[in-house]
Amino acid sequence: MRVVALCLMVATSALAQQPPKVHVWDVPQALDAVDVPGRVEAGGLPVAIHAVRSKQTVDQLLQHFRTEFTKKGLFLPPPEHLTLRTTLSQVTGLDPDTFIAYTVFLQPNADGTTTALITETFLAERRAPGEVDFAPVMPGARGVIQSRTEGLRMVSYRAPATEEEAWAFHRAVFAEAAYKETAPGVFEHDGTALRVVIQPLSKQEVAVSVMEGAAARQPVEDPLGEDEPSP
Repeated sequence: MRVVALCLMVATSALAQQPPKVHVWDVPQALDAVDVPGRVEAGGLPVAIHAVRSKQTVDQLLQHFRTEFTKKGLFLPPPEHLTLRTTLSQVTGLDPDTFIAYTVFLQPNADGTTTALITETFLAERRAPGEVDFAPVMPGARGVIQSRTEGLRMVSYRAPATEEEAWAFHRAVFAEAAYKETAPGVFEHDGTALRVVIQPLSKQEVAVSVMEGAAARQPVEDPLGEDEPSP
């Protein structure tokens, strides 16, 4: 058991020192393609996303990717071992050498084409669940969800507090870190901007979202279509 653990530590260290090689998958009868710039983060894992539209059907593409994944030596877990979060047909393969999981979601289109959403999940770069390094998180936070795209980071969660207590918490923490509130809910320091959005869910619970990036300086509209009220 110690030998296995040591080998895993060495493999993880080696992966951290050099970027893993990412497979580029051929999509037969491709019509057009779109790459999402940078990576997003889901569940503490960085994910790259590509979309390719093809003339082939869902069944044809499923068979194609299963065959290609097998040829490259990927491990294809049985469907019952996968957590399905969508009704779209999908196939997943894990590269045991790089710890990259490839998943293809197949969406049939009205014009008879199929869109293949190809994702690469970098398992060796997992962050600790709930670990947030760019914004404060209130005590007792639940359901912490992070997302990351190029130039933008966001964290959302629920916390046991009133709206007034939530604002007091953020203003105190940001003031301690030398941030200044340059607009209602917008805190800036040394070129970094964060926007805080707090919505009361009940008398003793709030939903909190914190956004970092250039977009944090832009006004935010709430789901009801009204500008976010000044806290």
